[in-house]
Amino acid sequence: MATFLLVHGAWLGGWFWGRVRNELHDAKQNVLAPTLTGLGERAHLATPEVGLETHIRDISAVIEYEAIHKIVLVGHGYGGMIISALAARHPGKFTHAVFVDAVVPEEGESFFDVIGADAAEKLRQAAKQRGEGWRVPFDTPFPDWGITSEVDLRYTNYRMTPHPLKTFSDKLEPGQEAAPTAPRVPHIFIRCTKPALSRIETSAQRARAAGWRYHEIQAGHAAPVTAPRDLARLLLALHEA
Repeated sequence: MATFLLVHGAWLGGWFWGRVRNELHDAKQNVLAPTLTGLGERAHLATPEVGLETHIRDISAVIEYEAIHKIVLVGHGYGGMIISALAARHPGKFTHAVFVDAVVPEEGESFFDVIGADAAEKLRQAAKQRGEGWRVPFDTPFPDWGITSEVDLRYTNYRMTPHPLKTFSDKLEPGQEAAPTAPRVPHIFIRCTKPALSRIETSAQRARAAGWRYHEIQAGHAAPVTAPRDLARLLLALHEA
């Protein structure tokens, strides 16, 4: 039996996968959804020094201490940076790497490089003006993530935490890119299309151009919250295919 290892994205925490985790548990799957340093219930650990490598080590430690193999590695949003590095470092541990509306970095790129200069500058300015220069506040309108119902807004709003800026500007080490042309681990991209978040479009195009298995889901960037059953069923189907 495989273990689904769910890596959340920016401003989030393991809680973001809660509804998907429940669906996968109901399907008798092993699931882990850790929270990255400085976010969610670990927000008290945030410092200006928390960087991309911190988060890569967070997930590497989960793999080591849980002693798990045959892992379906799933990343959301910024989490694409982390799963790209892990899939390159430890390819023998993973059956698939699944990018759920996640960034697809090329060699030597940062999260800022992938999302583009304009989007990156907005986040830098937000950190400078309202995050003491090192924390990026979440200020994307919730409807842009497909969150519109009062229930989903209540579930999400108070759990969002500022994100350490350094993780966005740190670049992947050589050889740790998503390797879109020849991944050693089978790569899958799931595009959230209702609505489609513009900063993910470059990554979706890279995945399609590289010939990855590509699927779409009729939900927004917050599909783990707004469409957990549909997303869980898709993850199961892709793993079993």
